[in-house]
Amino acid sequence: TRSAVPIKTAGSVRYAMDPTTEVLLARWCVEDEWGRGPVNGWRRGDPPPVELISAVASGATVCAHNALFELAIWTYVCERMGWGKLSPHQMDCTMARAHIMSLLGSLDGVTTLMRVKHKKNPAGKALIQFFCVPRKPTKAEDPNKIYWHEPEDYPDKFNEFDVYCGDDVEAECDVDTTLPQMSDSERDIYHFDLVVNMRGFRLDTQLMRRADAFLDEAKRRVDIEIDRVTEGAVPKTTQVQRLKDWLNSRGIPVTSLGKGEVEDILAHARLFEDGPAEEAVGLRRLGAKATSLAKYGAGLRCVGFDERARGLLTYHKASTGRWAGSLYQPHNLERIDPDEDGPLVEQMLTILRDAGSPKDAVDWCELVGLVPMKAIGKCTRAMIVAGDGNELIGCDYSNVEGRGSAWLPGEQWKIEAFRAYDAGTGPDLYKLAYSKSFGEPVESIGKGPKRQIGKVQELFLGYQGAVGAFLNGAANYGFKPDAIAAVVKPAATVEGWEAAAAKYERSAKFGLSPDTWTSLRYIVDGWRAGHLRIVQGWWDVQDAVIEAVAHPGEMITLFNGRVRIYCARNQSFLYIYLPSGRPLSYFRPRIKETKEELTDAYGDSYERTRRQVIVEGWDSRRNAWGDVSLYGGLEWENIVQALCRDLLAHGMMACERAGYP
Repeated sequence: TRSAVPIKTAGSVRYAMDPTTEVLLARWCVEDEWGRGPVNGWRRGDPPPVELISAVASGATVCAHNALFELAIWTYVCERMGWGKLSPHQMDCTMARAHIMSLLGSLDGVTTLMRVKHKKNPAGKALIQFFCVPRKPTKAEDPNKIYWHEPEDYPDKFNEFDVYCGDDVEAECDVDTTLPQMSDSERDIYHFDLVVNMRGFRLDTQLMRRADAFLDEAKRRVDIEIDRVTEGAVPKTTQVQRLKDWLNSRGIPVTSLGKGEVEDILAHARLFEDGPAEEAVGLRRLGAKATSLAKYGAGLRCVGFDERARGLLTYHKASTGRWAGSLYQPHNLERIDPDEDGPLVEQMLTILRDAGSPKDAVDWCELVGLVPMKAIGKCTRAMIVAGDGNELIGCDYSNVEGRGSAWLPGEQWKIEAFRAYDAGTGPDLYKLAYSKSFGEPVESIGKGPKRQIGKVQELFLGYQGAVGAFLNGAANYGFKPDAIAAVVKPAATVEGWEAAAAKYERSAKFGLSPDTWTSLRYIVDGWRAGHLRIVQGWWDVQDAVIEAVAHPGEMITLFNGRVRIYCARNQSFLYIYLPSGRPLSYFRPRIKETKEELTDAYGDSYERTRRQVIVEGWDSRRNAWGDVSLYGGLEWENIVQALCRDLLAHGMMACERAGYP
């Protein structure tokens, strides 16, 4: 296909909807009970491809790699050409099936990993750039018109392009043959996903254009301020290296302006009573926010002519089966508190609607005492609106991962606590978490720091997380480690404090003082002591995974049959079967043994062999494909999050069937 719309920023559905989009050529093969036929083709200008149109009209399954693209092109371009209709329920997707198996989603990646006969043709990238993207006009041509490299002007090159398209079909056929089919239930979820992605959701584009212009003006003012504060040394907040050099020249040691380091830099600035440095770092924070708020522009680029944004969710992108957002990224809209932030959002929407210009809007915002960059960030959710004649209903499962984590191993006290809370007869689970850790009566815990500590415990310690995980959680909720220590140390028991402190020397310190580190470790130990079955569950899963890989072909059952673990006899995949029966897949599992030198209580050294399962997968920390080490907490996280995904998928489809689109 070719189009004046850039597919990477607009997405495949908006790309397909554009009037400039057209099909240049098509390649396919038809498979029946006698086997797979030859790869056939069609080019622009040929008579309609009867074989292809007939197969689609008969209800044949249409298999493709990233099938949402084929569905969108057929719906918005091929239908216009008279080729008939293609239903989302006819689609099968080898990319989706690769994701189910925890493999790379790209055709190049999956053909390489699965070692199939036909690989992705590397010549295609240059040919796509040549034929599918508008060329630059010559000096003699109108710069406002769209020009192409026309196929008839480059017949040899276009023949290569045709061959490339056929090579893709051959590669996709190989992948289709090699990858397992979706289960019936998972195919239903995939088809539901296509329906939802093609339906999309509505954005208030007029308001988004105003928000985007407001953002540009607010960012311009922040840049003017940082230029003033640094006396021209840092003209823009995006010039990170210049800001680091400027801070270092003032005696404030800086190697990074990452989220975790900024607090230390601000502490140094306050220590030296360096007001300009403190102000400059604060301005950099505001400027960096503009990057996350680029979603206003991103939404406008991918929205259709009917104000609906489509194709923004990727099915089974995470190995657990969870969806991922793309383009506009609807999953990471800024969190707001309805009570605290609701009035601010209402005020900002009034400003955006009524101000005469971006300058007037930012002036108005400052006049009423709001920080423009922060205020506009709170409005991202308000841009999603109901279609005409409809209303939006928002709902969520309450602490669903906490419930799943308690139910799997039978952490009975916690299951009962959830039941009591739901019935209105029991306490808030975050208060209860603090109470269990510190032995304080739950009635004495209010909405202050103690409950917040309990909340971070609940959200960040359930997957074998320790001090580092708690620190990350605390940062998410604006907690300072020293402030936490001030609450924890007076409430700690002597025995518990000493046990936590004893772990300090052999652990990662995260730049914390011994007392602050010990306070956080005390919280970790307290949570674990209150959740003995969950903690044991980490070790049980870890041991079972090692056992399964050591004995391929044997099924290992855990938690009264709720979880089953199996390694294929050829060790190509490890499977963890969920309560729903759906398996999580891990590619090429193997056991790695390492020798460890340890010392016993009498000071004598001894050697221990440590066994660990290694798989090939996507390492999110390195952002690369490679070896990933499995351990109990990670496996537990995968199982719980996958269980919750199954609940979510079931709930969404139940809503759809009940007439709530």
